[in-house]
Formats: sequence, structure tokens, C-alpha cells
Amino acid sequence: MFTRNNTFSEIMKYPKMEEYLPVYYLDFLINYIPEDLADAPLEEVEQRVVMPWGFPYNVDELLMAANQVVDILEKKAYQLIPLWYQSNDYNLDSSKIGKKESVCLITKKEDNKGRKTKPAVIICPGGGYETKSMVGEGSLMAERMEQAGYRAFTLYYRVNPNRYPEPQKDLALAIMHVRANADMYGVDAGNLMIMGSSAGAHLCALVAAQPEKIKGFVLDDLEKERSEMKEIFENISAKPNKVCLNYPVISFEKEQHKDSFVALTGKDESLRTELSVENLVDETYPKCFVWACEDDSLVPVANSKMMGEALDKHHVEHQLCIYPTGGHGCGLAKGTSAESWSEEMLQFMK
Repeated sequence: MFTRNNTFSEIMKYPKMEEYLPVYYLDFLINYIPEDLADAPLEEVEQRVVMPWGFPYNVDELLMAANQVVDILEKKAYQLIPLWYQSNDYNLDSSKIGKKESVCLITKKEDNKGRKTKPAVIICPGGGYETKSMVGEGSLMAERMEQAGYRAFTLYYRVNPNRYPEPQKDLALAIMHVRANADMYGVDAGNLMIMGSSAGAHLCALVAAQPEKIKGFVLDDLEKERSEMKEIFENISAKPNKVCLNYPVISFEKEQHKDSFVALTGKDESLRTELSVENLVDETYPKCFVWACEDDSLVPVANSKMMGEALDKHHVEHQLCIYPTGGHGCGLAKGTSAESWSEEMLQFMK
């Protein structure tokens, strides 16, 4: 496995790394390492490269992504589960990006024999419906939830140029897949949480508000393309039992994140109200934890507050936490005022 003593060049020379790393790590971050440091130890890269937002280059996240690629290719600890296609020998490479063939769940392999049934969580990384932060809002979140006793699944869902409701269909199908295979995964089908960050939180919030509508879209697709799969999911609910929204995009009408709206809808103004989640909450909404930071300069914190107000109005069991600092995209928020969010969420969800 790669360490801080390795160089970026050594990582990229690993067989198929150029083809696979862009799936699990952002192109922008891969390309940010300057050529004159490509042969320097990553420890030195961290010391010498400063990101536009003022922090050193996060070599730990790069290493986590690269090592996960190695693990997946060598079929060790992780498994990839395609959702729209059935395959016993599946790999996700850059040639599949943007297609239904790319949609999969990433989870650690577990021997469930004799083990206590676990709650399940499906994690949806953010990225403005343009990309997905598979490490900071994916793998690291999954590790935290696994430490807390959950079986964690990270969803690789479709983004731009795929429009609504394609990402939503991917999540609804993921929920139904985990429930349909609860015994195999060793999870409780009646204790399933979905967790999303930023635009990934909008994805979760919207599916939780309209599970039957989105499930209908999924079944329509399966009827046309995979009729044998439709029979499996017809009687399985796409509604999660719990929802965790991390610094969420909620509204496309006010205090919006414009880029998420454009990427999801292609500027279709007719969808602006329909996809604003604060308009869709009712008394049947699942138990929900929402948090954000006051100093978020990308997605206005008003989105989280609007969601809290909607949940409160309809008497939905929820908790809203607004922390003074932490900004946007802080993930587990280590070293910020929001660092306690995951423990508070887990206590609330018990």
C-alpha cells in the first residue's frame, strides 16, 4: 500500500491507476500536484503545495483514494456492487463514468455468519451534481459509520450531464437493493439511513420526500431494460428510515446554490419549485438530522434552517445543529467547531 514516502509518479505508475483514480478522486486534485514535485515524496508535497482555500494539499485523502483503487483492483477488502446491471465480476473504471453502468455501491467485504444484524447507511458524497467527493464525503464517512456499528455503502451515482431524476433513481434503487439483500449483507432492512453532503444531501432529502414517485421512475426503467429485476423490487420500499443531511442544498427558489440547480436540471426553470425540498416535507418524512456551519460561503446556511423549519412545521422528529465555524465541504469537520456533529447525530439516531 502507498504511504507518504511514495511519490505521485510512483502512484500513477501502478497498473491501471491512470484509468481508475479519476473515478475515486477529483480530477482537479489529481492535476493540482505540479510536475516539478511529481517525483518528490508526498510528505514534501504536503509541505510545499497550498490549495486555493489556504490549506496544505491533503495527501492523506490522495493516499486513501489510491490505496482503495489498489484494494478494489486486487479484490481484497472492498467490493463494488453494480445496481442497474447484474455482474459477479465488476470493476468501475473511467470509461463507465456518466453511464448507468457506472452506478454502484462500494462497501467493505464482511463475513456475516453468526454476526449481529447491523443498521445500514447509504452515503451520497457531494459535488454540486457535477462530481463526487468520494474520499472526504464518502470513504471517510463510511469509516466513521462502520466504527459506530453500521454497515456502510457509498453510492457512486450519476451526475451532470445526467439530469433529474437520474441521480434520484440511482439512490432509490440503492435503497431497494440493500433491503432486498438484507440477509446477505447482514443488515436490518427496517433500519436504513441515507446520509448526504451538500448536493448529495439534496439527493437524499428529495428521495426521502418522494420515495414512491422516484421508485415509479425506477420501475419504469427496469420494465424497459431489466424486467427480471423489476419483479425483485416491486414490493420493496424506497423510503429510508432515517436521513442525515450534512450542510445540505435544500432550496432552488431562495438562498440557492445555483450550480447545483443548473447541473441537475440543465436550467429547466419549470423544476425550480418542484425540486425545492422545503416545499415537499410532510408529516410522513423520516427522522432527520440536519447540520451546517454559519460561515459556509458556498451553500447558504439558510438552506439547513429552512429544512429545520419545514420539519418542525410538520412535527417530524428531527435535530438541527448550526455550528459557528467549519465552512463548506468539511466532511467529518476535524479541528472545527462542528467536529462533534457525527457523535450528536449517532446519539439522536439511536
